[in-house]
Amino acid sequence: DRMVRHPVSQHRKRREHASNRERNMRDVTLDPLSVSRVEGLLQIWFHLYRQAPVVGNLVNFDAFEDVAPTRLALDFQARAKGRTPTIPIDTALYYFDAAIAWVVDYGPSLVAYTHALEAAYNDVKGDAVTARFDYYAPKAFARVPIPDPLAPLNISRYHIYPAGTSIDEVRKASSVQDAQQCLVTACFIIIAAFTARRHDELLDLTIDCIKEEFDGLDIEFGLLKGSARDILERVTRPIPSLVKLAVDLLINLNVNLRAETDDPVLKRLLFIRRSSNNGPAVGVTQAQLYQCLDFFAD
Repeated sequence: DRMVRHPVSQHRKRREHASNRERNMRDVTLDPLSVSRVEGLLQIWFHLYRQAPVVGNLVNFDAFEDVAPTRLALDFQARAKGRTPTIPIDTALYYFDAAIAWVVDYGPSLVAYTHALEAAYNDVKGDAVTARFDYYAPKAFARVPIPDPLAPLNISRYHIYPAGTSIDEVRKASSVQDAQQCLVTACFIIIAAFTARRHDELLDLTIDCIKEEFDGLDIEFGLLKGSARDILERVTRPIPSLVKLAVDLLINLNVNLRAETDDPVLKRLLFIRRSSNNGPAVGVTQAQLYQCLDFFAD
């Protein structure tokens, strides 16, 4: 009657985050469904109810007119969502302060350093097609001196540490790719703080989202909240110049990556990354964003 546990990699075990703790499989199976899961199961019926007036020959779903998904889920005795409580104001301001420092103090130097390393890497690698990134990355790193403004980051290598490396070691000496991840996250925090947008709305931003108006700067995005009839309505919000600096850093950081891809959608997305060290461009997902925020906060 041995308890079976979720498989967790050695790297994840070493992190001190509540989301990475193991749980007994028996405890998982005895838990009631969460409110979110019940809402997900019922959501299709609410979508059909909302679209019935505009879709011909659709069955009438008026029974859902006065039903709230959350209240219905609680009637089924579903487990409450248990959302993460709002962090203390002082902590939030500390993160925000750090994000500003990354964008203003480290951002321009880190972007220039990244481009210099990419050029050195391509020069060292030459025409090799199947070469491992971790073989040529140290050679490129040794060629390019670290800019003085980046000295506080204690950068000691180009590529990320292998799985199983203790978080203490990562904290003491970060890599260039770790720093790039923190910069992208800091830009996201700055943009989110001044626009109060949803995660998906920010991840869908394009490189031309900043509009210069006669009275200042605006950011344009697709409004994801609304009925099925007006979803993705394009709206604008006023922003300070700090947000434009963050957007420009994101554009410049991945300018070479956009030049490599033939996908017209990825070329325009603001938040993109490599699928692997030498892989093609992909969009940043919400799950990856959560990991980046977790790492930045740590």
